[in-house]
Amino acid sequence: MSSRPTPVIAIIGGGLSGSLVAAQLLRQSGHPLIIKIIERNPRFLHRGIAYSTDASSHLLNVPAGNMSVFPDDPEHFLRWGQSRQEKLVETPWVTAITASSFISRRGYGEYIASVVQEAEKASHPEVKLEIIRDEVVGLQPSETGATLSLQSGNRIYAEKVILAVGNFPAADPPVSDKTCLNNAQYVSNPWSEESKIGWDKIESCLIVGTGLTMVDWVLNLHASNFLGKIHVISRRGLLPKAHAQAAKLPLWLNYKEQPLSIRSIVRQFRKLMAAPEPYQDNWRGLIDALRPYTPDIWQALPLPEQRRFLRHLRSYWDNHRHRLSPITAASLKEIENSGQLQYHTGRVENFEFSKENVAVTIRARGKQERKTLIVDRVINCTGTECDYRKLQHPLVTGLLAKGWAQPDAISFGLSVAANGALIDEAGHKSSIIYTLGPPQKGTLWETTAVPEIRGQAFHLAKHLLNALAMESLKTGELLTH
Repeated sequence: MSSRPTPVIAIIGGGLSGSLVAAQLLRQSGHPLIIKIIERNPRFLHRGIAYSTDASSHLLNVPAGNMSVFPDDPEHFLRWGQSRQEKLVETPWVTAITASSFISRRGYGEYIASVVQEAEKASHPEVKLEIIRDEVVGLQPSETGATLSLQSGNRIYAEKVILAVGNFPAADPPVSDKTCLNNAQYVSNPWSEESKIGWDKIESCLIVGTGLTMVDWVLNLHASNFLGKIHVISRRGLLPKAHAQAAKLPLWLNYKEQPLSIRSIVRQFRKLMAAPEPYQDNWRGLIDALRPYTPDIWQALPLPEQRRFLRHLRSYWDNHRHRLSPITAASLKEIENSGQLQYHTGRVENFEFSKENVAVTIRARGKQERKTLIVDRVINCTGTECDYRKLQHPLVTGLLAKGWAQPDAISFGLSVAANGALIDEAGHKSSIIYTLGPPQKGTLWETTAVPEIRGQAFHLAKHLLNALAMESLKTGELLTH
């Protein structure tokens, strides 16, 4: 009987999602296995974009007590942080390491890297982890696996493939003249290498978007002693919300009751907000009570109701759901009170670039009149692009063009099965290609934070190892006949 080659699991992307599923494969596998992580940017390896920052002011927006990467060990990160307290305490941003502390994202990146390293050390002797610095630009599935084409020209064959691609850069504002977006005074991707440009002689800037990326940029500019005016614009004028003490509440929504509608959910939310304590004005508690059930609630909503949520409530949900640490919120408020930071409400309609500055045409929300804002630079912080039909990445466009993947029903990610397997345009569930994290947003809605991704990584690793074991058993039976 001939020996079978060691199976390969290829992980496309080495950020949070890819690292957590790699760590789970290392921990769970008791048989020979080769795990290959393909990540083109060494800075993002085991950190992704969010945790690769060097700024001490960039803090987690979830307390340390909820940030373990292991669903079966909820205090793992807290213990790790307390064992490194001297290194992680960075006044005034981090003053202690407790369950309620907001640790630096830089420190959390070190934690993820250490988790992978420890899992590799403790793994089965014949389980190997390889890091490949490259980019996957194409994928050709077969009945037993897939061949990955790399930007370098090399190819990799793997029995199983995991798309751990994370979040994609934000879409550009829908301005009338798209050619103006190629100007050097416009920063399309705030986390690209091109965004690391000098600020000499820059006296003002406009940040488009009021989410967490905007906060990072304002804090960065302030820390670098930028003294110019910082304008920030958003369509709805929603400003970042902060974490605060709030009474914990039980699940208040019977999402199994049909028909479930956005209108009924909002009506019940408002009714509870006006009820006596502990519900009164406790929007934090009400939203947090839904958090463990969000995927179930989302899937219980009919498709028209999901689309209604995206049109009318998505921005409000994101604004209240993704909150700042109290010290971050206080620092941002201090910059606003100084007069350096100014918020605007409206839609960017066009940019006109000259050698001296940028003239930004803004239409106020709900009005027809327009105004012009003159700044020296524009930074796009509008949030990640979720519509895979609009992405220009060769891997994604190839998968969609050849029908091996399809957008989900609301075009907010990829169509996936409950175990993360891609569903092709014919409706068939793949036994080769899987994903986790942000690509499942249209299916699960809440799937971008550590509490969701850690569970997905655990279950996906278990599923893939069981599948490989079953396939190996079938192959062995064939070889013995």
